[in-house]
Amino acid sequence: MKHIETRREGAVAVVRLCTGGIKFMTNPMCEELAGEIASLGADDKVRAVIFTGGIPGVFITHYSVAELIVMGEQARAAGVKPGESDPFNPGAFDQVLANVRAMPKPAIAAINGDCMGGGLEFALHCDVRLAAPGEYRIGLPEAGIAILPGGGGTQMLPRTIPFDRALDHMWRADPVTPARAAALGIVTELVEGDVLAAARERAALYMRRDPRALAHIKRLANAARALPYEEGRRLERNLFLDLLVRDEGIAAMTAYEAGEIAFKTAG
Repeated sequence: MKHIETRREGAVAVVRLCTGGIKFMTNPMCEELAGEIASLGADDKVRAVIFTGGIPGVFITHYSVAELIVMGEQARAAGVKPGESDPFNPGAFDQVLANVRAMPKPAIAAINGDCMGGGLEFALHCDVRLAAPGEYRIGLPEAGIAILPGGGGTQMLPRTIPFDRALDHMWRADPVTPARAAALGIVTELVEGDVLAAARERAALYMRRDPRALAHIKRLANAARALPYEEGRRLERNLFLDLLVRDEGIAAMTAYEAGEIAFKTAG
């Protein structure tokens, strides 16, 4: 069974999730998705990647709770007693998240339905989250079933929205509507109409920019979450100089000086 489907639309790849009819993220889906993201990230012909749900009303409902139950029961039967200093052993889902962050091109989540738990954790690792209007659910409700967001949610949500709002959201464990998610900043923007069409438009906008500049900016923005300021500034200056000396940069700056390039004001 294939769990995802990818369609190339020129320089944009649209990846539809949960196409096998299962609404939840599972380990087989993660293995398939991790490989596809790695492949798209390495393909110079692909300038942007859009992820959207393949089932009406569903982006990714959440990670399979049935799998989590089995995981917990097996670990308990094996006598596993986790300690806070134990090493981190990444699995297939962790590889999905790492590949999205490492992909040197825009990753856009076009959220078109339920997006909770592992589904939202995946979307939070994308660079931009556009959401369709509707009454579907977005959130990290894990505390409601006596666990916590274990796919990077506790780390990414406080990096995305103010700390107190992130903590309140995870403690309350109540999913929110897309409109509320936009108001909180969990999603980048609530769009009117077809969210996939909006994502294509956003990808087209990004692709008007130099791909190396986009890759450097993504790398630096991710580094800002981990590096001390001075280290980030050093890396920023070096990557700035890398662009400054290239033919593309000099040509674009020269065109701007000549009045051939103008900046538009975004709405």
